[in-house]
Amino acid sequence: KGPHPEREGGETPHAPARGFQEGKPRRGGSARGSGSHPLSAHRPIHTTSMVDSAQRAAQEAAAAEEARSAVEAIDTIPRLADAVRRKLDEVTHSPEKQHSPGTPLYMTLNMKGRALFDLAFILAHVEGAEAQKKAVELCERAGVAYTMVRIIEKERDDGDGFAAKSAVLALSILANLACHNGHEQLMQPEINALDLFLALLNDPDSQALSPLVLPYSIAGVRNLSNQKGAAEQLRKAGGEKLLQDLVRRGKESGPNALDEHTLVHATKALMNVNELAPKAPLGAHLLPGAKKKAEEEAERRRKELEKEHAELVKRRDAAVKVQRNVRRYQTEKKYAFAKKVEKSDNMRVGPSQEMLVLIQGTHAEEPGARSKAVLKLANFAAGCSSVKLAELALHTDDIVALLNPATEPPSTMAYAACVIANLSYTRNGQRSAIRAGGVKALLGVIRHIVSSKSDGSKGNSVSTRNAASSQAAAALQNLSYELPPVCDELVSEGAVKVLRNLMSFEESDDMCREYAAGVLTNLKVYATVELDPASMQAATHASELIKDKHKRSVELEYAMSVRIQAVWRGVNTRRRVAKMGKK
Repeated sequence: KGPHPEREGGETPHAPARGFQEGKPRRGGSARGSGSHPLSAHRPIHTTSMVDSAQRAAQEAAAAEEARSAVEAIDTIPRLADAVRRKLDEVTHSPEKQHSPGTPLYMTLNMKGRALFDLAFILAHVEGAEAQKKAVELCERAGVAYTMVRIIEKERDDGDGFAAKSAVLALSILANLACHNGHEQLMQPEINALDLFLALLNDPDSQALSPLVLPYSIAGVRNLSNQKGAAEQLRKAGGEKLLQDLVRRGKESGPNALDEHTLVHATKALMNVNELAPKAPLGAHLLPGAKKKAEEEAERRRKELEKEHAELVKRRDAAVKVQRNVRRYQTEKKYAFAKKVEKSDNMRVGPSQEMLVLIQGTHAEEPGARSKAVLKLANFAAGCSSVKLAELALHTDDIVALLNPATEPPSTMAYAACVIANLSYTRNGQRSAIRAGGVKALLGVIRHIVSSKSDGSKGNSVSTRNAASSQAAAALQNLSYELPPVCDELVSEGAVKVLRNLMSFEESDDMCREYAAGVLTNLKVYATVELDPASMQAATHASELIKDKHKRSVELEYAMSVRIQAVWRGVNTRRRVAKMGKK
């Protein structure tokens, strides 16, 4: 079977949660949980030895549907080939109209319906003699082989060669067409796929551009060599020496060693050449002794090749089995870990159904009910894993709507900002918050806090207002981390002045100032627009504050570790002295 195509310094930025740390954003919020990495749960497929009649009927129906889909896919070969050919003609004859500078040929050929990729995928999955015969007839009628050769020549002459996807896919189509017994069209003079395959086997530059060039080329040679005319042409063109060199490389170790699949193809192609195109035909002019000796030598060589081929097939099957077992183990491990995380989430923050109930609670008419619902959501976001955060990110619009100083008290805005801060810990959460307008809403919360003062009421106390401003600054720090567009938007919205006012605001506490300094530092590092002198001075001052805090935290951590070690050594010494006294 032929191969299947591929599916295709300066300042250190800071991010909130449990102090500033270098490198990446952290989880923030009033009830912080430990940061967790994103999960990808893949359920393993469990099979049983006994299948009841209903399951068997369902499997047979699925197999029939798959076969019907395969036949329908084969029928689309002429349409896909015609789409690729027309697009290639447009690129070739009028490149200034159809092919924009810098656009790869692969993207141009797949601009409408991924025609080239779909064609390669269909030919790689043709099963059965009847389906192969039909696919070859449709390919010959549509001129698929000639179109693929044109694509390869186009990429090698004017493009990136086999570093381009289009050339690799075209080579895959030729190799699979040879697998389906399309020798007649592939051996035509204007196509001559065998010479193309041999040239690629002897072209290290093309092989260096893509790791698929060598296996696709050797697979094409093997598929073509099972026909007598192609085998004779292969021997005349010096292909036997190339195949022997490949087999010899397979016995070596190091960077030039070949994988088992390539070795199997090379050995089988060599067997086909020796069997279908022997070196010296045994004629009547040979003496009886010489004729017998030549026959014995040919038979010995054939047996050696068959034995070597059988060993290579055995090695390849063993390697495939190991890879399959490794993938199964990794899948089961990921599934078990995902179930463990899900169980932990359910124990700590409850199932996802409770989160949906809380989301509905944010739409309540009473402000107190909305505040209670978003408070529980804040605790949910601070304690759950990244999997649950991804589910919560789907409802970011509902959370951002609560960041409205005109309708919500500071306590509700503090809880909503806490949720956004935790969501923006992940890339998906960052995108969701940005699309929902969270950047302007969070900046509006800080602007409202610094432009007013506390009246001493329960819902508008200094601590509540500080919680709202600090969590909003923490969320902005996560959203501005490694995202120049967000930093540019903040600069254009006057965030530097607002954050400076927050740092100098008489009601602000240390957490407000630290998170505001973190945002200013990210603006200095990632913003592409030029900051005015006052803004640059404020950002530089904020960076110095961050560095001082890091230095103090490191010194404190070192002092505490030395103290713990001294206490531990003292305890061990007293224990040893006490044991010696008892003796």
